[in-house]
Amino acid sequence: MPQNQEAKSLHIKGVSYAKYGYIFSIPFMIAFIIFNLYPTLFTAVLGFTDFKGLMTTEFHFLDEPFSNFVNILKNPTFIKTLKNTLLIWVMNFIPQISLALLLTAWFTNHRRKIVGQGIFKVLFYLPNIITSATVAILFNCLFNYPVGPVNDILVSTGLRSSTFNFLVSPWSARFIVAFIQFWMWYGYTTIILISGVLGINPELF
Repeated sequence: MPQNQEAKSLHIKGVSYAKYGYIFSIPFMIAFIIFNLYPTLFTAVLGFTDFKGLMTTEFHFLDEPFSNFVNILKNPTFIKTLKNTLLIWVMNFIPQISLALLLTAWFTNHRRKIVGQGIFKVLFYLPNIITSATVAILFNCLFNYPVGPVNDILVSTGLRSSTFNFLVSPWSARFIVAFIQFWMWYGYTTIILISGVLGINPELF
């Protein structure tokens, strides 16, 4: 085949593949624009308006565009919520990334051949695919008050003389939420880190 014809054939095939790639990406792009990009941009714009709620049909841009942001930063409830969020994130992220790094080092160690790596990875990733509602019901049952598995274990082993309401105490509630986030996401973080390490040229090791 002449060189020009071969180049033309490759060019046509390349355009054909690209065309189908764009076609297959259209559903995702439509869903992304409607359910993600547009709500995000619209919410950002609303921050500069006098919009009051879902029943409002009209809204106007404020004379002082940043007044909403100033008010929210002065709101004690928002400040407390922000502190709790940062605290729970730290309590969740540090053990999550630590365990994920240890598991990554274990699974990517070329000296050791771990038997059943696929099963372990599935078990680690499994909590990530469980719905949030299911996880909430599960942990609510575990730490239920006055009757629940955790309270029963603590009382029967003598660690506590009476049951304890974990979901009302601020610190215990923070630890439970942080543990839920850690438990649900450490497997996902591990898979990402393993993929990154396996993508490194083995000669560098």
